[in-house]
Amino acid sequence: IDGLVSKGVFEATNTIISGLKIKDGPITLGFRAEDATVTKKKSEISENVYTQELLGDATMITVKVGTALVSVKADKNFRASIGEKINISVPAGICHLFDTQTGARIEV
Repeated sequence: IDGLVSKGVFEATNTIISGLKIKDGPITLGFRAEDATVTKKKSEISENVYTQELLGDATMITVKVGTALVSVKADKNFRASIGEKINISVPAGICHLFDTQTGARIEV
């Protein structure tokens, strides 16, 4: 997800993640689908379901954040309608940060 960090807070479309220890400026943020969680309460990402795929042991949910497709692995019994708003918990500790220009990982 491309966005901006200001004072340790990453912001992008419908996305706010605080607690990042990185200098201010543009970054690309990523995380593993199995590390984030779908939650009922307002969370770091609040976006509409773009696709849903049943995997057997889990359900892969994809949302569109700006131009990025972002996936999260949910419980195998999770169901949502396409277009339905869901909340995804993405704590700062699971995030991977990348230089927006070069794609190189930024160590924090």
